[in-house]
Amino acid sequence: MHPPSPFALLAGIGMMLVAVLAVAGWWWRTRTAFKFFWWGALAWGIGVVLGYGLGRPASKAALPFFRSHLPPLLAGITVYTFLGVLSALVQIVVVWFLVSRTRLREVTANEAVGLGLGVGAIESLLLGGWSVFCVILGLTSWADISWSTRAQLAQLEGPLRIAVPIFERVWTIAGFVVGTLLVVWTVQQRVRWLWAALVFKVSLVALTTWSVDHFGLRTESGLLKFEAIGASYVALWAAAIVVVLRRSRVRV
Repeated sequence: MHPPSPFALLAGIGMMLVAVLAVAGWWWRTRTAFKFFWWGALAWGIGVVLGYGLGRPASKAALPFFRSHLPPLLAGITVYTFLGVLSALVQIVVVWFLVSRTRLREVTANEAVGLGLGVGAIESLLLGGWSVFCVILGLTSWADISWSTRAQLAQLEGPLRIAVPIFERVWTIAGFVVGTLLVVWTVQQRVRWLWAALVFKVSLVALTTWSVDHFGLRTESGLLKFEAIGASYVALWAAAIVVVLRRSRVRV
């Protein structure tokens, strides 16, 4: 392995740019108050803390049990579903609590989208910033960084490896918007939207986790298959959300 090219900085810069453009573009179009984006960022931060504090111990205890006590096929299905439920519950509960216990329960459709953009944008900003930091570290202190960090930086070669993280941030942010809208509808309208939010979150995490395990991310083919599956699935849900907003009188 060798130090990354300075062009590898474009991956992290692009990830941060996606976040900035998503928020700025929505604000420019709708003039949504920035406080809703900040509320979304707060929801993401709380979700990360809870997910790490509760989800990590639960995963360590449950996943080995499933893999050792169930047939391979059933174990795989159970593991992916468990990870999906765990992630979905944390994210949904945090957004639901903030929306239901604050004035966010009165948000409009544009403000609800801003809330979801805030959730996704802060993650994209931080991940992009971390990528830029690691590349700079690799360029200046290659011999002093860990082997695992070197292995990750070594993958940032070529246009595809640089473009894919940027593309992934686009559909990931869209996924956060879809999930947030469904939770807001749950608070403001009917419990049935909670089931839609659960199905979306659980299936998305399960599907992407399965894709990583099945295709792997080391080869360009596996990477493209993973991205295609994730992006297509989010796009289907986003299209359904647009149809609901245009054809019904659901108030958000």
